[in-house]
Amino acid sequence: MLLTPVTGARRESALTAALSGVRTAADLLRQLIRPSTAVLILAQGGFLLSLFAPTRVAVLPLAAAILALLCWYAHAVAVNDLTDLDTDRINFADHPQADQRPLVNGTTTRRQLIAVTIVLAAGLTALTALVSPWLLLALPPMLALNYGYSVRPVRLTGRGGIAQAVLPVGYVLVPATYAWALAGFPRPSVATLVTIAGLYAMFAGRLMLKDLRDVRGDETVGKRTFVLRHGLRTTLLVSAALLGVGLLVMLAGLFAAYRSAWLLIPVAALSAAAAAYGLWRITDEPEIRRQLLWAAIVGRSATGWLFGALLVTAVPGLPVWQTAALLVLGGAMFTAGGAIIGAELGRGGPDQGA
Repeated sequence: MLLTPVTGARRESALTAALSGVRTAADLLRQLIRPSTAVLILAQGGFLLSLFAPTRVAVLPLAAAILALLCWYAHAVAVNDLTDLDTDRINFADHPQADQRPLVNGTTTRRQLIAVTIVLAAGLTALTALVSPWLLLALPPMLALNYGYSVRPVRLTGRGGIAQAVLPVGYVLVPATYAWALAGFPRPSVATLVTIAGLYAMFAGRLMLKDLRDVRGDETVGKRTFVLRHGLRTTLLVSAALLGVGLLVMLAGLFAAYRSAWLLIPVAALSAAAAAYGLWRITDEPEIRRQLLWAAIVGRSATGWLFGALLVTAVPGLPVWQTAALLVLGGAMFTAGGAIIGAELGRGGPDQGA
């Protein structure tokens, strides 16, 4: 049967609408996943997996674990966006990162985003079951963390340093739990536990800088974050202490387990120096946008250290010279990234996230 022009037009219109819906959904997922942070979570997951499972793991559970972590993080972001809309409207008005706030930029509505949280929780449950049915026992505390961080009456995000102390549970211990499951729930060594504790402290130190960007909106709506309670200088000192202690604890744990860990000494020294310099420069900057650029330098230095640690743990069988060459290559890559931020500082730069 021949199609009439009207029928053909209707089908074309339906196809166009469907493609538009797919593009909108993909854009919404991009905004909720926030690639830079998602990559950091997965990198930490890879590092933690190398601590628990030095040998290969099955592809299907590994893929399920990666997707589950992305679902968990997207769910956390969606819940936070739903509860922080008033603050975000102040902080991201005419801000380049408004394209990562779907309620602020109009990509979606509150009702739609609530539905998305339900879908993400269901996807998280199914994917977690594929990794290990035993891992389903971890889901209630994982979801409770997402709601407890953002939703009243708990709302940890407005309770000062409690948020920075608890939030690494999601960014460090959640990936560690999936890595542990992928490895078959082995009994972790003391060195592994020490290394994870150091990573936890380092991430808490990074999170001390998270609220610098949001001071104006947080103060307006009455959210009492750590920096608003204690001031910028105290926040930077606590961040420096946590980063420094965490790095030393991680180094101690890695030295106890890996013969090639001595290669990380210069990496640790350079990362510590870059972080300390970035934190010091923040105190000299009156403009928030320049403070955030220096905070980004601090974050890059911590990520550079993580990259070095990942190389040593993930490929322990490589000859020393090959590991050293990879560390130098990685150092050059992170230095280039820092140089881009330095160029922004030289120009006055746009607003950046921490």
